[in-house]
Amino acid sequence: MGEWFIDISKWSNQFYDYSKNLICNYGVITYDNLSNEFKLADNESDIVSDLVFKPVDAHLHWLGIETGLEIFIKSVLIKYKVLPIKNRNILKKYPIINVFNSIKESEEYFNDDIAMVYRCCRWKVIAKNNVWISNQLKKEKIEYLYDIKTPTLGWLYNHGIDKLYELNLIDKKNLHFICRAIETFTDIRRNVDTHVFLGRTVGSIQNDRENVYIPLLNKLNELYLKQYE
Repeated sequence: MGEWFIDISKWSNQFYDYSKNLICNYGVITYDNLSNEFKLADNESDIVSDLVFKPVDAHLHWLGIETGLEIFIKSVLIKYKVLPIKNRNILKKYPIINVFNSIKESEEYFNDDIAMVYRCCRWKVIAKNNVWISNQLKKEKIEYLYDIKTPTLGWLYNHGIDKLYELNLIDKKNLHFICRAIETFTDIRRNVDTHVFLGRTVGSIQNDRENVYIPLLNKLNELYLKQYE
């Protein structure tokens, strides 16, 4: 079984770029490359009206925003070297062993379909050009991509954003708003769409998109684009 190497030296940049694609996945939210701002599309009401009659697309629209927001936040924390990276150790469940001395053991080994899923996920992870990420991988003894574990949204708004305040990247007012906005998004949008989804509101709830989520995205974007040494 061969080995593949995945280099995550530009993990923050990759997260950032992909998160914008997810957030803007149905064109309701757009990103202006000239002003570097997120905003609702000029024709968002037409798009939303159409999505009302397409519940699967409406669901995927919000799921894209939800996943996008989470990895957007993580892209910021990775940039500033404050996102915890832990080892899940899941690939130890079904280790690769030499079973070719016994036909019976060999058959049992290769006929366990579930075990083979784990055994085929051994893509080695490296960070050739990122000292901080490389050190985190070594510290946690992470050898494989699938063993990387990063925090949940709950940790991000309860603890993660605090680390940006500790670095003097945001003031208390913005710290308070960003944390509350992420928590609101998690409670009202993410957890409903991910775990319940029935009764979803496709458009705004008390102008949450306009007054909470768009400003949240733009504050995070300012942080990501900020020059920092």
